[in-house]
Amino acid sequence: MKILIALDDSPYSKDVLEDVARRAWPDNAHFKLLTVIEPFCMSGDEDDDADLMEASGVVHRKRWQLADKLCEQAMKKLTAALPNATVNFEIKEGRARSQIINTAVEWSADRIIMG
Repeated sequence: MKILIALDDSPYSKDVLEDVARRAWPDNAHFKLLTVIEPFCMSGDEDDDADLMEASGVVHRKRWQLADKLCEQAMKKLTAALPNATVNFEIKEGRARSQIINTAVEWSADRIIMG
């Protein structure tokens, strides 16, 4: 059984993860934790372009670091609670709605769980 869990840093995602960790799952359960980094736009005048590009790069790297940390912690929690399950994670960029659906289809998920 393949279960896709869409996570973000909301309390709802935390609740979902805790609920999944408490449930009994088949030994062949495979969990994929997915976090989607939504696009953002910074704008200014032409004189600010270099500064904006640098700031944008810093923000982008920080968002990836936070997403990675979120997924690592969630993976550790699920692995500890469900030692017979396989747990991995993926971080994607784009619109969450599209990325969740596309990942579920590409991975042939049996279930999608999100908060």
